[in-house]
Amino acid sequence: MFCLGGSALTESKYFNKNISMAPGTHNLYYSNCFKGLTKWSCYEALRSFEINLTPTFFNRLRLIDSPLFYQFREAMPEKKPAILSKYDMPITLKMSRIINEINTCERLGVFKRMYIESQVITLLLLQLEQFCGILGNTLPKTISKKNRDKMYHVKEMLEANFSKTDTLVNIAKKVGTNEFTLKTCFKELFGVSVFQYWKGLRLEAAKMMLIEEQLSVQEVSRKIGYKNPQHFTTAFKKQFGIVPSRMRS
Repeated sequence: MFCLGGSALTESKYFNKNISMAPGTHNLYYSNCFKGLTKWSCYEALRSFEINLTPTFFNRLRLIDSPLFYQFREAMPEKKPAILSKYDMPITLKMSRIINEINTCERLGVFKRMYIESQVITLLLLQLEQFCGILGNTLPKTISKKNRDKMYHVKEMLEANFSKTDTLVNIAKKVGTNEFTLKTCFKELFGVSVFQYWKGLRLEAAKMMLIEEQLSVQEVSRKIGYKNPQHFTTAFKKQFGIVPSRMRS
């Protein structure tokens, strides 16, 4: 389950607690059956992305050496409801890109099925790597709900205005915090700095422009906010291991 926007609270007797997800987070759930009530705010749109997999699928993943995943997987034969982790994890830039590619896939028939299946596997891989890597070693630091909500607001702002330049001080003011809190809490939640996330958004958008719109390197560079095309080329190659001009050939 990926919560892309808004927030919801699910009440069900099948789980021993209410399930609440903040926007921009994800988790894995197992339930043999489900009956409950989901509530969400009428003041903000609720957007979620859900993938349903059968328990037999997870039998293929028995070699994953993680106590966290082991407890989750072993609940399935006994048909006991389970949540992979009591901590929801932030949706990363790579996850967002894959979700968008699945939603906008224009392939047809068997080719569409093959493509979506491959993307689902990659998405699950990123989830398990994040959960088992972070929670399998040390639990994340406690961030107040107030600051957590502000960081998700910053994330949404960056995604909506990735081509515009701004300063950390100004971004912090827009969400009612200071530069230090912005830098530390954002890095803690999303695993990268504000500018690393911002840069990644711009380069991912550039990649899609080069492939789908067949724009020139200069045009793409200008559209995503780079004044110098050479600086764009250097950043693009560092990110993807190939110069942008090769994406159009």
